[in-house]
Amino acid sequence: MHEPSPGPSADPVLGKAADIARFSRLSSPDASTPQRIVCVANLHPRKRLGDLVLALKQTRTQVPDAELRLVGGGNDDEAMRLTALAAGLGLADCVSLAGGKADVAPEIADARVMALPSSCEGVPTALLEAMAAGRPVVATSVGHVSSIVDEGVEGFLIEPGDVASLADRLSRLLGDAGLAADMGRAARARAASHDVTTIAANLLTALKAAA
Repeated sequence: MHEPSPGPSADPVLGKAADIARFSRLSSPDASTPQRIVCVANLHPRKRLGDLVLALKQTRTQVPDAELRLVGGGNDDEAMRLTALAAGLGLADCVSLAGGKADVAPEIADARVMALPSSCEGVPTALLEAMAAGRPVVATSVGHVSSIVDEGVEGFLIEPGDVASLADRLSRLLGDAGLAADMGRAARARAASHDVTTIAANLLTALKAAA
């Protein structure tokens, strides 16, 4: 009796490519880094940026000097809504909207944690950039985010709209420098495999193997 023929090998998975080399050269947070959460995202309702403002209110009960920086342009109405929400919660002095930035590296360098509370995503380039800079992340488990972040390793994954969990995870990372450093190191290592030069080399290898 003949042995069954082996099935076709699985296609290689190349992963998201990002130009993250310069982010990998940013220093990890130190004692001089503000207790700042940064979010790099367009001002659009599906990004649920208001959840971050609400979470900051809770986070500041544990980390009184916590602050939030929203980096992204787009929707003027959303910018006004977020500004009014922060003012209504007494957070006008600790929530800032930077607008759109061609270069977000300085914004990431001045933060300790990257957060992205979106209701839908693919594989966010901004997360990979922050991870390459050694920043732990708090993100929603939507789209393909879990393909670059393992819960409890490079950061935390939560469900969209879960403001209490968002605040808790942000408080833990801002309040525990050792935990944040461990996750930041893991994040930097994970992001390295997504650098565009690495992905391009993997693609070339796959193409040669298929030829």
